[in-house]
This record gives sequence, structure tokens and C-alpha cells, in this order.
Amino acid sequence: MGTALLGGIIGHQSGEAVAGALIGAGVGALSGIESDKSKQKCEEKKYSMTMREIKAIGTLKSEDAKTRGYEAIAQRGDLTEKEKIFLIKEVQKELKADSSREKILLMLINEKK
Repeated sequence: MGTALLGGIIGHQSGEAVAGALIGAGVGALSGIESDKSKQKCEEKKYSMTMREIKAIGTLKSEDAKTRGYEAIAQRGDLTEKEKIFLIKEVQKELKADSSREKILLMLINEKK
């Protein structure tokens, strides 16, 4: 539910409300698609829900929507090291503007604990 809400908020702010809601719903569905429970367990261990959110944000069309989504995740104080590395890699891959990349990376560096 939180993922769908985040997707809807990001999409609404960037004018992609339907896409944002669909992405949020799609991310939630990712964990339930596999019918084989052993495969599902492996997939869940490989990617956390946060990592699935990060991946879903990368599918948004506008740079602004992606930036806002990545910023929302970077502001979370409970990211694991694995999730931070995953976010950094996705930001580098998906965002074209250096200023957007730098802003998110600085958010992670300056994170208050």
C-alpha cells in the first residue's frame, strides 16, 4: 500500500498520476507474481521492497518524476547499505542531469543518523 501511495504521489507531482499509481501497484505485484514459492523466496531475498521501489521509479518517463522518487527514498533514514548502493547505481544509470544525481548522492552522504 505504501508503494502504491508513493508512486501515486510522485506521479501526481510530475503530471504522471496514472503512471505513478500503476508503478506503485506493479511493484506490489512483483512479489506475488511467482507461483513457485521457492522462487518467490529467492526473489524476495535478492531484492528488498525498497529496491523494488527504486527499480520501479526508474521506469517513469520524466526526469523530474524519477528525481522526486529517488529523493523520497534517499531521505529515508533506514536504508541498508545494500539499498544505498542499489540506489546509487540506479541514480547513475537513470538520471541524465548531473545536478539531480549530485543532489541525491549528497542526501545519502549527509544522512542524519
